[in-house]
Amino acid sequence: MLSELHISDFAIITRLSLRLHEKFNAFTGETGAGKSIIIDALGLVLGGRASPEMVRAGSNLARVQALFQLAPDAAARLAPLMEAHGLEVVDDVIITREISANGRSTARVNGTLVPVAALRELAEGLVAITGQSEHLSLLRPSAQLDMLDQYARSSELRSQVAALYAEVRRIEDDIAGLVRDRQEAARRADMLRYQVDEIESASPQPSEDEELGARRTLLANAEKLQLLAETSYQALYGSADSALDLLRRAEGAMEELVGYDPSLGADLEALREALVNVEEAALTVRRYRDSVEYDPGELARIEDRLDVLTRLKRKYGATLEEVQEYLRASSEELETLEHSEERAEELRDRLGRVRQQLAERAAELSHTRRAAAEELGRRVEAALADLLLARARVEVQVSTKPPDGSTSIELDGQEVGVDATGSDRVEILLSPNPGEPLKPMARIASGGEISRIMLAVRSVLSEADSTPTLVFDEVDVGVGGRSGHVVGEKLYGLTHSHQVLTITHLAQVAAYADAHYKITKQVEGGRTSTALQELVGDEAQAELAAMLGGTPVSAKSLESAGELLARAGEWKVGGATAGKRRKAAS
Repeated sequence: MLSELHISDFAIITRLSLRLHEKFNAFTGETGAGKSIIIDALGLVLGGRASPEMVRAGSNLARVQALFQLAPDAAARLAPLMEAHGLEVVDDVIITREISANGRSTARVNGTLVPVAALRELAEGLVAITGQSEHLSLLRPSAQLDMLDQYARSSELRSQVAALYAEVRRIEDDIAGLVRDRQEAARRADMLRYQVDEIESASPQPSEDEELGARRTLLANAEKLQLLAETSYQALYGSADSALDLLRRAEGAMEELVGYDPSLGADLEALREALVNVEEAALTVRRYRDSVEYDPGELARIEDRLDVLTRLKRKYGATLEEVQEYLRASSEELETLEHSEERAEELRDRLGRVRQQLAERAAELSHTRRAAAEELGRRVEAALADLLLARARVEVQVSTKPPDGSTSIELDGQEVGVDATGSDRVEILLSPNPGEPLKPMARIASGGEISRIMLAVRSVLSEADSTPTLVFDEVDVGVGGRSGHVVGEKLYGLTHSHQVLTITHLAQVAAYADAHYKITKQVEGGRTSTALQELVGDEAQAELAAMLGGTPVSAKSLESAGELLARAGEWKVGGATAGKRRKAAS
């Protein structure tokens, strides 16, 4: 449930904090006082779009913070999503959203920064907001389809249909691309074939150019290398005054010295080690001298090979490794192009299999919807009867989409159109009065009827909805006072499995609240701000009286308000209990 909401410097709210009841919370106040601003703030903390206009004039930062206390089942449903975003799974979730005056927005969950998209994902498991705009969305067939799928619990099946449909379209696009680009593919294949042949005939090896470059350096400087090696050898070994002869004379003198002074013994050993090293170096440089050969033919062959490798790198990559990678990629592409017809045939076979899977899943989804539609229609009719539309008839009509040249399937022996939502069109038909034919709601329903239908639908769907908190923003718009108490009963009935927040203009609805909040607009120091007060006892009765008869509040209005509270209290004890029994029995 939504336990606390704290708002600061948001729109015309300077600072506002409220603790919410676990069941029915009602917000009342005059038009323009800022009731919907609270819903906007809640929407923001749940991932809604942010804009600098939301920051209170003269402030640098707007902040909205919400505390959700989760029941074990709700925490378990949110656990995978929390873990996916690196968040600890806990029973208390604190979501914070901040907007700076320059439009920058940040979001945190339990103090950890998260993308705003994560808030929207979390919101689906925390709060469902039914606003005035949803009244209009109820008239759209797409929204009616979503409602039916929610009631039928067919979201997983619908996701499978959407995935199969997307795969069908991808395969169709691939086949169309192969056919459309066949001529261009032939030209491309000719070019790739030439390039592959050129690289393969050269057969470059990794680091070959570096090795050949080093070998070329040696061959090009063979005479100089021989001279340097000879000079080194003579200095070390081959002349009368070579380093080796001088060291041997030094060794003899050191041996005589050690005879007199043994302390120089270590130095004598070092000198003998130097003699060995110099002799080994002399032999090595002599062998190197003898190995150096000048071979003009080999040098020419290396130059030619390096020229070939340089041309390859100029055309296909900065290094021979990149040339090899270009060869691999080009060979794969050439293989694909040379076998495009076989590829097209494979795609057609695959398309047939996927289309069959799509038809099977779409048929299963359609049958599920049709079974649920009949039941949903009956239950919405029953809920409308509770809302004083006892003679209204409702039918949730499911029909197939006609084939329109796009992807189509065979369903129950008939060719029908299909898209990511399946092969069905859904429309809620209404007959508000006896003797009138069923017609689409958009053509005949009044504003009050739409409000009550929306509430009826939401009350039925709530049983399939695991969202802990339901928010209704003026769902009673267009509903008269005589019907207000049944709206209150219906909203309170949702509290058996949900926390409910509602903004209402009807005293008959607010009378059912477990917590009643009054929202007012006040002016201090030339600035307008929104204030909130929780009403208890006589305060709540006085607010209901003002909603019934205006201000100043009369004794008769107070008496009527008291009667509303008494009636609501009796129903909450008796009628709600009976409603739970009826629900359990059904």
